[in-house]
Formats: sequence, C-alpha cells, structure tokens
Amino acid sequence: MGDTGNSRIQPSEGEGEVPDSTTGEPGSDEQVEGGLADLLPWRARTPQDKGREAEKRLVKQRGGRVHPRSGAGRIKNDGSTREADFEVKHTARSSFTLKGEELKKSWVQAVRSGKEQMMWVIEFEKHGIVAEIIVKPKGVIMDG
Repeated sequence: MGDTGNSRIQPSEGEGEVPDSTTGEPGSDEQVEGGLADLLPWRARTPQDKGREAEKRLVKQRGGRVHPRSGAGRIKNDGSTREADFEVKHTARSSFTLKGEELKKSWVQAVRSGKEQMMWVIEFEKHGIVAEIIVKPKGVIMDG
C-alpha cells in the first residue's frame, strides 16, 4: 500500500504552541485570567468591555451574582440576589436615556422570577457617580 496523500506534517517541538501569558514560554498549563484584553494586550478596551466589567463589579458590590449572557438567556436581567434583580448600565457620556417601558419590562421579569425588588444601577464614568433606581408599581411604598 502506498501513500494515500493524507499524511500530516507534525510540528517541531514547541512550534505552534501558544506562549504563556506570564513567562512568554510556550506550553504552560496556567489559565489566563481576565478577558480578551488581557490575552491581547495591544487590543483597546471597547465600551462593551467596560460595560461588562462594570456589570460584574456593580452586581457583586451589592451582594449579587451576574447572570449568564447578561440576561439574554432564560434568566433575565443582568444579576440578582435572593430579594432583587439588577439591570446595570455603564456610560462614558454625560447622560443616559431610560424609558418607562424598559423599567416596566425589567420589573415584570423580576416579579416573574420571584424577586421582591428591581434595581437599575447606572454608572457615569465621566462624572465618577453611580445612580440606583428602584423600580416598583405605582402607589407601593417600600420599607428601608
């Protein structure tokens, strides 16, 4: 039997391996911490990267956990605790537009998931401030 033309070229030792992010040596088994910006240091951080980082940080500061895919999947809203759901927004601008329709939709999703409260957390990077908005139905007074 002769060569069928399906032979593969084998790389030399160390060739084709990804360098370790800490030592620069190929073949390390260490996990890379952080996101794509850490893996590719020349890549600029996009507004989306900043928003994802803010989402994780702000939800955890409030004792919550971040939902997979930022609530785009089966579990809605960006994060939650046992009592509340969170929707987190980050902006480098001076203003942020929020419509009543968005607030109501997020509140309905929180109630459907058994939460007592819905909170929007909006971080204004330029001004160094965070606004917290508690969403509730008209006429309801919340304790605390």
